[in-house]
Order: sequence, then structure tokens, then C-alpha cells
Amino acid sequence: MARDDVTRAAKSFFEALNHRENARAVLSQLNQTVWFLVEDGTPFRIEVNGGVLKFGRGLGRARVKDHEDYTHFRTNRETLRRLVAGEIRYSDAVIPSGPDIGYLRLVEKWMFKKHVINWLGRLIRMGQEGQKWPASRPTEGWKGGG
Repeated sequence: MARDDVTRAAKSFFEALNHRENARAVLSQLNQTVWFLVEDGTPFRIEVNGGVLKFGRGLGRARVKDHEDYTHFRTNRETLRRLVAGEIRYSDAVIPSGPDIGYLRLVEKWMFKKHVINWLGRLIRMGQEGQKWPASRPTEGWKGGG
């Protein structure tokens, strides 16, 4: 997948969450900016404010007055491609269980909040599984999609 194709896929993946009632409920839980520094691609950010997610190219600047917090991840194009395609789980990228899993490394943040990491994981999982996202289910051997 070409450099901009991965960014477009991520944009479509995240923006689609705005159109789902169950995802909007999760989006409304936090005002948050998440930066993705893509080492071999185009960096981007998602900004969630008032339950609406906006995708932006580049990292922008943290605006503390507008967002309670921001969180910054370092990753690569292949990990992003696999995440938005549902080929790997968010938890496997954050805590890689093998050498070929990919990585989504927490780099820096203003005020560490574990619930932000969990919140982002819920959003990514909801995006991967579509409208039929269950609250919990076994993940051993999970291949994404549904």
C-alpha cells in the first residue's frame, strides 16, 4: 500500500466512527487529541471534541484549552495498514507479543491517563468489527472483521 493510501485508509477508518450510534457514545466520553507519528509515512492526528472525531494530516499543535489531554504514538505504515484492515488487534500493537506483530508505541503525553489508552482501543476495535461490536468476547486467534 502506498504512503498516501495508508493515510487515506486511516482517515476513512476513523471518520466512519462518526456515523455509528454506538461509536458516537464512546466518542462523547472524552475530548482528546491522539497524534500518530508514522516513521515511514505521513503523520496524522485524530481530534475528538464534543463527541465528533476529526482527522487531520500532520501533528498540529496541542491546544490544552480545547482538549483535556493529548496522547502521542509512534508507529509505521504497515502497522497502521494492518490495524485498519483488522489483521491485528490494538492490544497486540500496543504490547507486541511477537516480532512481526507491528508496534504502536506510546511516546509522550501531557497527563498520562490509562483510560485514554483503553478508550482508543475501544474505538479501534469498534472500527475493526463494524456494527456488530460486542462488549467483550474471546480474542485468542482473532482475525478481525466479522
